[in-house]
Amino acid sequence: MPRSSNLSVELLQTFLLLVDCGGDATRTAKLLDINQPSMSKRLRRLQFPEKNSLEHPWLFREGKKWKLTEEGNRVLRPVRDLVSRYEQLKTFAANGEADRREVRFGCGRQTVTRFVRRAACRFWAEHPTVHLRVSTLSGPTRIEAVANGSLDLAMVAHEESRIREMARRELYVETVFQDRLALVCAPNTRWARRLKRLPKSKAGPSAFVGIPLLLPPPEAGVRVMLDDVLRESGLLDRLDIRLEVSSWSAIMSYAGDKAGVGLVSESAVSKPSRMIVRFLDAKVIPPFRAKIICRRSVESANRPDLTPEADAFYRTLKHAAKRRWE
Repeated sequence: MPRSSNLSVELLQTFLLLVDCGGDATRTAKLLDINQPSMSKRLRRLQFPEKNSLEHPWLFREGKKWKLTEEGNRVLRPVRDLVSRYEQLKTFAANGEADRREVRFGCGRQTVTRFVRRAACRFWAEHPTVHLRVSTLSGPTRIEAVANGSLDLAMVAHEESRIREMARRELYVETVFQDRLALVCAPNTRWARRLKRLPKSKAGPSAFVGIPLLLPPPEAGVRVMLDDVLRESGLLDRLDIRLEVSSWSAIMSYAGDKAGVGLVSESAVSKPSRMIVRFLDAKVIPPFRAKIICRRSVESANRPDLTPEADAFYRTLKHAAKRRWE
């Protein structure tokens, strides 16, 4: 069973200040107005994993300076966000009102210019007093940020088992739509004839071998899934990858410029299309599944745990996803 961490705001503030002081513990202690034994006690909790402390250390000492471990670098941004939210809570408690209501949302570059744009613009128009912040982040970063509270909700395409592994906890996961995946290329290229010979809607893993590929990056959910399928088929090491980019439209543009054969979702293909399009066999290579993730309710695993403002955006996002073809 995972070890529970007892991380006080005081400890998190010490961690951030030490980083901002360049790892100088003496200067940090002076700014915090605490003595050296108290400072050493706090640093020990961040350096040595122990009962009711960290699973992995955040700091290590090198000479007279303290430096971040890999885990320390990973948690630095969410710690800043959490401490910032704590300061906002103190302001709310002191003034009887919050400076602003906020919703933090993360997605990829493939969706931010599509239905997410429609949802965000509608939300900004309907909720002018709520600050919605939309960020494009890598898939793993989005998952970790939802798990640690830096984001209220996010869109991802990873399988649920991968989401659970990256989050290190159970999250609320809801699939809002799925699209078939397709291989596309421009006509009059030396690989166009080969693509034309494939079944129009049941291309298999072997279709990826022997052609220059334009793919999403390795950390993207759809790419993780594809790599797993190709690995099981013994084909992963035989790929000729020319481009890895986080945008369906960019892949379509490169394919249109005769740079190679692109992997895209069905919604990225214009209708009618001048491109040669061959859809993958969904029974062998699963379709692109867009999922909303957020913290899940303590009362019910089947309900999201969202503020009223975040819940309003969640519903707006789902509505836009259902009407993405319009």
